[in-house]
Amino acid sequence: MTIDKKYLFKGALSLLVAALCCIGTVRAGGQNAPEAGKSRVKQPELLFRTSAGRSTAAIVSISGDEAYKTPTSNLTNTLYGLLPGLAVMQGSGQLGYDIAAMTIRGKGTFNENDSFTVFVDGFETDPSFAATLLPSEIDRVYVLKDAAALSTFGMRGANGVLWIETRRGEAGRISVDLNLRTGWQSPKLLTKPLGSARYAAYYNEAVSNDNGNVWTPYYSQEQIGRYQLGQGTDVDWYDEVLKTAGSFTSTDVSVSGGNEAIRFYTMLGYMNSNGFYDVDSDDTHSNTRFDQYTIRTNLDFTVFKIFDGRVDIGGRMIDNKRPNYSDDQLWYNLSSYPNNIYNVYDGRPDDDHWSGTMTHPDNPAASVRGLGYRSNRDRSFQANFSLRERLDFITPGLYLTESASFAAWTRGTYNMVRNYTRWHNGTAQTADVNSDYAPEDDRGTNQWSWNQFRVQAGYDRTFGAHGLTAAVNYEHYRRYVDADMNGNAGIQTTYAHQAVGGRFNYSYDTRYIAEFGFSYSGSDNYAAGNRFRFYPSASAAWIVSNERFLKRAKAVDLLKLRFSVGSSGYDYYAGGRYLYYQYYVGGTSFPTGNDGNPTWQPSLVPAYLADSDLSSEQSLKYNIGLDAGFFNSLQMSLDLFLDKRTGIVTRDNSYPAGFGVDPPYRNVGKVTTRGLELSLSYAKSFGDFSLQVGGMLSCLKDRIDYMAEIPPASPRAAATGNPLGAVFGYQDAGFYDIADFDETGQLLPTLPNPTFGTVQPGDIRYADQNGDLIIDERDKVKISDGANPNLYYAVNARFAYKGFDFGFLLQGVGSREIDLLDASSKVLAFRNNGTIHAIAADRWAYYPQQGIDTRGIAKYPRLTTGDNTNNYQHSTRWIENGNFLTLRNVELGYSLPVRIGAKIGLRKLRIYISGVNLLSLSKLQRKYRMDPERMTGYPGVKSYNIGLSVGF
Repeated sequence: MTIDKKYLFKGALSLLVAALCCIGTVRAGGQNAPEAGKSRVKQPELLFRTSAGRSTAAIVSISGDEAYKTPTSNLTNTLYGLLPGLAVMQGSGQLGYDIAAMTIRGKGTFNENDSFTVFVDGFETDPSFAATLLPSEIDRVYVLKDAAALSTFGMRGANGVLWIETRRGEAGRISVDLNLRTGWQSPKLLTKPLGSARYAAYYNEAVSNDNGNVWTPYYSQEQIGRYQLGQGTDVDWYDEVLKTAGSFTSTDVSVSGGNEAIRFYTMLGYMNSNGFYDVDSDDTHSNTRFDQYTIRTNLDFTVFKIFDGRVDIGGRMIDNKRPNYSDDQLWYNLSSYPNNIYNVYDGRPDDDHWSGTMTHPDNPAASVRGLGYRSNRDRSFQANFSLRERLDFITPGLYLTESASFAAWTRGTYNMVRNYTRWHNGTAQTADVNSDYAPEDDRGTNQWSWNQFRVQAGYDRTFGAHGLTAAVNYEHYRRYVDADMNGNAGIQTTYAHQAVGGRFNYSYDTRYIAEFGFSYSGSDNYAAGNRFRFYPSASAAWIVSNERFLKRAKAVDLLKLRFSVGSSGYDYYAGGRYLYYQYYVGGTSFPTGNDGNPTWQPSLVPAYLADSDLSSEQSLKYNIGLDAGFFNSLQMSLDLFLDKRTGIVTRDNSYPAGFGVDPPYRNVGKVTTRGLELSLSYAKSFGDFSLQVGGMLSCLKDRIDYMAEIPPASPRAAATGNPLGAVFGYQDAGFYDIADFDETGQLLPTLPNPTFGTVQPGDIRYADQNGDLIIDERDKVKISDGANPNLYYAVNARFAYKGFDFGFLLQGVGSREIDLLDASSKVLAFRNNGTIHAIAADRWAYYPQQGIDTRGIAKYPRLTTGDNTNNYQHSTRWIENGNFLTLRNVELGYSLPVRIGAKIGLRKLRIYISGVNLLSLSKLQRKYRMDPERMTGYPGVKSYNIGLSVGF
């Protein structure tokens, strides 16, 4: 599928000619042309970048040095609380798969794919490639947030843009920088189940509850007593599987320098992380292990003071090894397997006698030590080439740039696998048997390549009090993806994109700034006639501090007002690609031939009703901003924003059920997001003492204006009109008590009757919202706004005195609620033959002869060994506060004074110690020892590190 280029090329040519004509008109009265040889652009010519003070856009950035302060194998985990508008939520701590969940100014859409677009050195790239960049090779990370910054990205801009620029060489002496860092990392928080004694005691209650509230214990007091004395089986599976800590090492060396003719930056880096599984690493076993080798070379050159060239080459190879067992399943087993099911080994402790049963077949210790290992090697490469011609001979300030990027990624896997016999009391329990280790090698079947091309005409000139920056470009890319399909067979998918974009920025007397930006952007994902959309933006800024009435005010360093409005789009593949094309799937078979012995024939039916009018999602963005600085020490930035998202691609479930074909995907969804961002910083020196204190706050509210959903039985359970991620369920009304049932155990007729199964004392009682004395779908309401935080904040500080420095970063979220049922293995006691956690200790129970009566203090329903349909409904009973505050980073360092370093040939020398995620405060952790950021699966990590930075 290709894009019709005919009219796009004509449009691009017309725009370039118009821009040149406009430039020629301005030249007639021009003056103050830039001095020859002084217009070299060190960074890529960006459509969002303007000279200092002339920007109208909402853009924030940090340096690579700031990101380096957090030791981690994934760049995304260094960005917590540093960039207003960028919300970063912890993902899995599993090495190689620990990318954080990030959004820019909220989700914006109810589609699952809400990711923003990522660029590295001016070209779009896969987020996984950017995540493996080393902070040492990064110059700056930018977050582009409003229409003034995003409209030029067209169909790739609606969810925001993360723009990363790597380091470059500067003219001057050759510099060598060496960074060494090593440390230890361990799970941030483990939620362990109760031991065998308490498990048995509570299990007795559950069995008795299931037996009509008649005390019929499964475990005798003697057995419980043996558990208490440590004489029965009581295996702490976490202790059996995990080590105390794993190691982390990061090393990189860079060389940079050059002159006005040629400048270079070269870096070599190595990073290693080891997980905390207690298993030897050898030819047949492996702990989780992550090794990354990085190389980068950035070259800038100038020829005849006319041509500026750039060659950027970045590559990395990543080796990832782990036990031959699913991490998610392993951590589920750790949280759900009871401590008393069996010992690690059945008899002698060796690989031939692992314990296991039909009910609990996957002994957690055997899962990491008895099945072999899996490994993959990823190789990624990006090469960018750019040549810029200064066309000052036509008119000063005019230039033309041609750029190309070639990127590729490939993955190969190699596994060493085996199986083992599950034993219990000397008898094999399953059909599994011991086998020899056997290799598996796919020789590499996963890969993608990305070819991008861009040509840009630009102009940058100052005429007395007037300044003009203009740029128009044409870009084209094609991406090829080979997905792994059945071993060595593969299927290739092609993605194509074209766009013409531009930006015209005018300033007068460094006080008044106006800008117009646009993109005419298209994707091959849509039918001809709907592939391209026009995305304009208009913005302005007023630098009030440059007005005469404020210019002499010593207290005011900067006072700038910004406003922008404009559109951008997002090319999302909701239910697959090419949804305008009619696809068919297998349907019901039909008979042909003899009535007595028919032949059944397969049929084809439409997969859905195609819609040829489908196009990209649309975003109309508004932004009002204020930038201010006072007393050469205090800086503030405030932004108010509104995002009106329309045309969200979703199934149109407004079609009647009897339509006969699955409804089409259409551009019918609508979401509104509004919010506020505030950042403050204060920096001051007092002799040998200096301090820097800062903070940021982002808050937002979103609302689904329209979702073509299947109408729910309860109007109050409709997604339309509610926040993204809202949870719907039942209103908790306490627990059923003994008095709520008659002598036969039947619920009193005056009480609402739930339709989820028979209830008894101790079960959750729900509010009858419609008063029909029946609890069913018609009683559902919104019970929570969901786990997407509406408040995101951070505080950071750094203090320095005579070479010593100390700094920290605190980051937290607010206005967030979580559904405990999302962590069912740690919440729902005894479910699926599972164990019990501390949260269930507050259960409802009434056995007076055994001295058990918790009715007045119970917060958890009665215990049961089954799957209680009534109690496990989504309800306010399971909604919990999900707010948290985490000490993301703390660091103490010492820098050798420059005068002393110069005597021994050092430009700089710094040694430091640091900690990551050392402390976290949350209601969920305090009550249940659960991590609100990572409730299930591989946990987040904390680390302790020591580092050295040396410059020559």
